Amino acid sequence: MIFGEDVTEEKGENARLSAFVGAIAVGDLVKSTLGPKGMDKILQSASTGEIMVTNDGATILKAIALDNAAAKVLVNISKVQDDVVGDGTTSVTVLAAELLREAEKLVEKKIHPQVIIDGYRIASRAALEALEASAVDNSADPVAFRKDLHAIARTTLSSKVLSQDRDQFANLACDAVLRLKGSTDLSHIQIIKKAGGKLSDSYLDEGFILDKSIGVNQPKRLEKAKILVANTGMDTDKVKIFGARVKVDSTGKLADLEKAEKEKMRAKVERIKAHGINCFVNRQLIYNWPEQLFTDAGIVSIEHADFDGIERLALVTGGEIASTFDHPDQVKLGHCDLIEEVIIGEDTLIKFSGVAAGQACTIVLRGATGQLLDEADRSLHDALAVLSQTVKEPKVTLGGGCAEMVMAKAVEHAAQNTTGKKQLAVDAFAQALKQLPIILADNAGLDSSDLVTRLRQAINKGLTSSGLDLLTPGGGIANMRELGVVESYKLKHAVVSSASEAAEHFEQASAFHRDPSPALKSDNHRDMQGELKGTATFKPACNGRSGIPNDLVYEEQGEMRDPSGRNSTRMKWSRRYMWRLSDSSLSVWFVKVNMESSKESAQDGQTEDLPDYIFHQLRFMDEDEGEKGDLEVTDLVPPATASDEGETAVLFARGSHLCIKDNYETTYAFRVSKGCFGCIHNWASSHVVEGPKKSQRIVNMYTRAP
Repeated sequence: MIFGEDVTEEKGENARLSAFVGAIAVGDLVKSTLGPKGMDKILQSASTGEIMVTNDGATILKAIALDNAAAKVLVNISKVQDDVVGDGTTSVTVLAAELLREAEKLVEKKIHPQVIIDGYRIASRAALEALEASAVDNSADPVAFRKDLHAIARTTLSSKVLSQDRDQFANLACDAVLRLKGSTDLSHIQIIKKAGGKLSDSYLDEGFILDKSIGVNQPKRLEKAKILVANTGMDTDKVKIFGARVKVDSTGKLADLEKAEKEKMRAKVERIKAHGINCFVNRQLIYNWPEQLFTDAGIVSIEHADFDGIERLALVTGGEIASTFDHPDQVKLGHCDLIEEVIIGEDTLIKFSGVAAGQACTIVLRGATGQLLDEADRSLHDALAVLSQTVKEPKVTLGGGCAEMVMAKAVEHAAQNTTGKKQLAVDAFAQALKQLPIILADNAGLDSSDLVTRLRQAINKGLTSSGLDLLTPGGGIANMRELGVVESYKLKHAVVSSASEAAEHFEQASAFHRDPSPALKSDNHRDMQGELKGTATFKPACNGRSGIPNDLVYEEQGEMRDPSGRNSTRMKWSRRYMWRLSDSSLSVWFVKVNMESSKESAQDGQTEDLPDYIFHQLRFMDEDEGEKGDLEVTDLVPPATASDEGETAVLFARGSHLCIKDNYETTYAFRVSKGCFGCIHNWASSHVVEGPKKSQRIVNMYTRAP
């Protein structure tokens, strides 16, 4: 095998030890969030400064940066658990970590990894058989089955931010999922978050609610709606200030151009009207002119619906998203009985009632803050996902550590029938299962050794419905079925099987390879991928503006290489801008070269750089004003060295602009010598980009070359 120049390799015991340490660290990170008394974690983004408060295992693990390969595998397992079942993300991570902790002890005793794997497989089979034997299926009795669903939702929400109102939200989740009539497609359930009020003010509304408003001077109520859902440009009848370049020799010709664009827009509206609709919902903007044409035709128009919103709307109304309108017979329209504007809090929204998909509904979440609503959304989604899977696989089992202790008992019995060193591995699996109720009790601040010992005694006596009662002061052992502490069988099965497979996978690892090089990466396969390295330089602009010395040509040059090593070609890249400085502002322009410059200047290497069109205009602010601005710039401030800490200051420049359809919020931060702007020690730039196909933050850090 041939590795890249920066790749490191770990083999044998070192590889396994690395896997154990990384996975155990991840398990220890999230185990404090497990159970109804688990703690939340506050996460702050290093790039945007955004705050998130959550105890959801998958959310926590996706938000942290990891360098250990085994830790990343556990993160992926947690993500799969979240995608497939919707809950149990912390449990699967903690159980996998505990299995590896036990495996580490066995490795120290010189037990071969393959023996441990064989023992874990025996134990896993015994545990899953015991879990299935203890599961109950009440799907034949609708009343009992709904009671099971309600109990599962309560159990899921007991460890979430919605725990204080878990009965109310359990009912909401049950009502919403049962409307799906056996389907697991949660896209029919819309969740809308509106700040204000209390969590207990949340409610379920039949139909579909879109967080938009109806066009100006159009009816706010429409019956028997025929809906055309579209994703098309309805904003081309005006020449835009940004993103447009028009070459004319008179203002009259510019007016003629706009008139022609209006006629094209009128023809487009006529093609849309030919579909026989009375409601038009568009993903993109609808400018005043086409909106007025729709109003005159008696068509309700709704603009700028987010893409997720129109996809759901098309789904629940039975329509399809259209982009062209030349063949009305090939376009599938949506239908609903009533469209009307409704007010939620202080906001106006649009409600679609009597939709084609009768199972569609909307849950409106109310709460004091955006962070609270986001966590409530994640919590409710977990409950909905678990319930939808339970409807498909209706078996249920008991929580509160009951299922884990029942499985541990079965595994211990299997160990007695296992010979040789494998018996130690089977016993180790049972010890890992027992750690889950121990962690539940520890997180509740109770005496875990006493409680778990009593629970084990109860299970061994045949009281197989016993579990930990963590909500009673001082704790205790109680009948979980009577308390309604019920969990999905599919969830528990996925936790044990996934954690066991992960532990076996790490035991089999003989080597890990790591490429430490930082790289430019994107989830969009069309984006350029690779590692960027290079230099940035400033030089005075040679453009004949002899009286204005503050025109600078800024140029970046470097190389990009494919971090995967599949392509050895290094691509050279460069970009140039013109900076224009004044006492209060900085403007950045795209550059063009004057092709008519003299041959003499070209031969001297002094080509004339001219500003083409403006990229962004920024206003200078002092350090205090920058810290208090609308954008979070704390992480953008370039660090000072110990020698110049008291001699430097940070100067901010900020602005916003529209580039085609993408909005840029741009911030520059310069660390300069006090009283000398030209003496730049280092600087950074940030572009927060939001658009129809973009949502990203680009951060660049620059340091003066030695």
